[in-house]
Amino acid sequence: SSKRVAIIGCGNLGRRIALAWSSGGFTVRIFDSQPENAVEALHWVQVALEDSTSKSKENAGHVEIASKLSDAVLGAWMVIESVPEQISLKTHVLGEIDKLAHPMTTIATNSSSIRSSKLVSKLSDERQGRFLNTHYYRPPEQRIVELMTCGRTKAAVINETASRMESIGLEPMIVGRESTGFVGNRIWAAIKREVMSMLAERVSSAEDIDRVFKDNLHTEWGPCELMDQVGLQTVCDIEDVYIKERNMPTSGVDFIRQNYVARGHLGQSTGRGL
Repeated sequence: SSKRVAIIGCGNLGRRIALAWSSGGFTVRIFDSQPENAVEALHWVQVALEDSTSKSKENAGHVEIASKLSDAVLGAWMVIESVPEQISLKTHVLGEIDKLAHPMTTIATNSSSIRSSKLVSKLSDERQGRFLNTHYYRPPEQRIVELMTCGRTKAAVINETASRMESIGLEPMIVGRESTGFVGNRIWAAIKREVMSMLAERVSSAEDIDRVFKDNLHTEWGPCELMDQVGLQTVCDIEDVYIKERNMPTSGVDFIRQNYVARGHLGQSTGRGL
């Protein structure tokens, strides 16, 4: 169906992607290997829709939980993978989606750091022409979505995806070529890396880092607040990708893992973070 989207993975970003498409009038099926995550995500979307403007409510589509991956992808125009930032996990999930989805279904990964060409090993040759990276930030507050080819993505698929995003109020931006990390992410990665280094070196507290950042750059959130919103486990997983490809020091991410992640202080989701 041209008005049906499936979201695989119902974490902090998966549910926001579901909200974006449902607000635009699409029917959205969500699936998570841990059913309780899907239930939480559905409740979050329903509350967010109820709190939205009357116009959004009037045009809103429908969100439902699928009990099986096969049910989630059935009849979908696009299936968006939004599982944790681990190459082996994403590759496996994408391969399963490929087996179950209609041949004309477009499959997208929401990876923020992994080149999509590294995720195609279990996709058929035909599917690779309908596979791309659609990187969302934090819809609905942040509406830019960066689109990146896997190296074999058909131009028509990218253009169609961008057109449908525009129709629901998102702001697609097509990245010029494949990259480890997107435009916003590569800028953010440099900031994040320095923040983690300052914390590890005890140069400053998270609170003071945020205070200086917000005052000087006139931003709503500081970098530590943003990392807590993303989730510190995810922050570390993304940083691992950059470290491996660029052979960078690990001291900052090691500090976050040992002093926060290992203690269950994952950020906003657990009520304790930086």
